[in-house]
Order: sequence, then C-alpha cells, then structure tokens
Amino acid sequence: MFYQKDLVAVDFGSSCIKVVALKKKGNKHILQSQPHIFSIPRGIINQGTIEKYDELVSEMKKVVSKSKLFSKTKRCALSIGGNAAIVRRVEIDYLDVNIPLGDQVRQLAEQQFSNFDELFWAYSEIDDPDNVGQKSVILCAAKIDCVERYVSIMRRVGFKVGVIDSSILCIANTFAYNCQKLPGLHMVLDLGATYSTVICFLNGIYCLSRVVGIGGDYYTACIASDLGMDEQRAENLKLSVGQGGSVSKNVAGVLHNVHELLAQEIIQTLDFFNKNHGLKTGVQSLQSVFMLGGSSMIPGLSQIISKKCGVQVNQLNPFYGVNMQVSKSIKKKVELQTAFYGVCFGLGIRQVDD
Repeated sequence: MFYQKDLVAVDFGSSCIKVVALKKKGNKHILQSQPHIFSIPRGIINQGTIEKYDELVSEMKKVVSKSKLFSKTKRCALSIGGNAAIVRRVEIDYLDVNIPLGDQVRQLAEQQFSNFDELFWAYSEIDDPDNVGQKSVILCAAKIDCVERYVSIMRRVGFKVGVIDSSILCIANTFAYNCQKLPGLHMVLDLGATYSTVICFLNGIYCLSRVVGIGGDYYTACIASDLGMDEQRAENLKLSVGQGGSVSKNVAGVLHNVHELLAQEIIQTLDFFNKNHGLKTGVQSLQSVFMLGGSSMIPGLSQIISKKCGVQVNQLNPFYGVNMQVSKSIKKKVELQTAFYGVCFGLGIRQVDD
C-alpha cells in the first residue's frame, strides 16, 4: 500500500543512515523536526547493496529508538543508491499511436537492462520543450531481491514503506526544488563514502548520470598508501582536515591529487554529454557545478574543480527554500550538515504519483 502523507525519508548510505521528515504546505515544505545522521559500521552496505542483513536490522533498530521522527508515523520512504539502482534517460524516436506508450517503453527497457525479469522497473515521461520530434522518458530499475531486502528491514523494525526511489532521482528532485530551471548545462557532484555520482541537467531537466568509484574512502586509502600509515590514522587525518584542522604539505598533496581526479571526471562527463547529446542540443559549455555529500566538504575541492573546469562551484543547500520551524540551535546544526542531506531531502519531497 502507498501513502501520500507523513512519510519519514530514510537514506541508507555506506557509512551512515540519514533521516528527514518534511511537511508540505502549498508548493513549499516545512522542516519541523531535527533531521538526523547515524553512523553505521563499514561493510554493511556496499554500493547500495546490503551485504550484512542482520547487522543492518540491528543498526536500524538503534536509529528508530534514537530518532523522535519515527514516533509520529509508521510510514517511510526509502532510497536505493550506487550500482543497486540504474537510471537512464532514453528517447523514443517514433511513437506508434496504435501501441500504448507503456508497451513501447517496456520494449526499450528490455533492451537497456540485462536480466530484465529480475528487476523492478518504472518510467516517467520528461516534458522537454527542447526535444522536438521525440518522446523522452527516464527509466529506473533495481533488482527485486535488493528492493525486497530493504523493505523487509523496515518491516522488521515496525514500519511500512510508501515510496522507493533511486538516490540519483532524489538528488534530481533536490536540484529541481532549489534551482528551478537554470538555463544551460549544470552538474551536481554528490560525494559519498564509497562512490560519487555526477548528474547532468540541461535547462533544469535531467539528462544523464554516472557513478564514479571515488569517495571519502578513496581519499583515506590514498593518504594511507602514499604516506605509509594505517587507514584509521589516515581517516582521522582526513576528518580533521574536513573539520578545519591544520594539514601538512604531504597530506595536502594527496588531497590535491584526488581532487584533480574528480575534476577530470567532471570533464569526462562533459565530453560524454556533448558526444551523446551534442547533435540534438548543440555542443554545451558547462555553466556551474553544485556539490553535495559529506566528502564534498574536504578543503580545496571546489577550488580545484573551478580551476580545472573553468566554472563556478557551489555547495548545494537542500534546505535553502525550506521554512525551518525549529530552534536556533537545531537550525545551526542543520546548516552545518546540509551537504549530507541531498538524497534524503529529495526523497522527503517525493509523492507516489510524481
């Protein structure tokens, strides 16, 4: 059964679980309660896939007991990220009026996704005025057993699931909510613990996305390897730098090198976009990059991307247009942690019939 109201958004990440509850009022949303971030041991979730089911159940029970958000409702929305969910935009060159659109999209989906019978999938039409003579749709798919494991976990802790979405499309919702329809080509770089996601928007409309195997753990591994130390010490150094601590030249050099790798991924994504969409849209120059994710707060990253890509780089604040009806202390805490809530916010504003 699906629910339209009072859904608590739960974002399962590789290193933490984020929880947000939003109330809709007109075309805007209200934050009435403090969102939460709960750390979980590494290895429980990998690239969106649950590796240790029982351990995740145990961690989720802790989240439910510690967060007051769950005391108000037994209904939730879930996101699935990494390689566990696939999102693609496809174009239908010829619409056969004698065949329902859903049947034509299904034929495309069967071509796009291997092991099609093992997937839950859905599609959404895109209203793109620049796409003349074609019908654009977004396809989203995830393995049935993967989805069912997430749903089962929430049932084990006493909750019903009303919405399941891809983390990529959640970020797209966050971007659309806060940036409206920015003209030109823009990208969002979401840096998580084990991977990053690059998403392209042309005139505010989703075009393509890529999952990149560089995240916060990669920074840690590079510090440990290059400077000859154990990963726990390297992780502590990385966290200290992210919180404004001093940084040695050696550590700064390692961070700089990883920053450049991420900048190169932005450039490659731009090249890929123009190669695959340039004939239809014309070759596009990148206008700006928005960043999300806990690892996006590592110092120096925005400057390197701005220099290498020749664009303005900004942190995307999911709560920018939200009325925060919370105490000043909670508001200040949320403002310091906004980078973590890109997926969870976009999930929190979802409705079943979007």
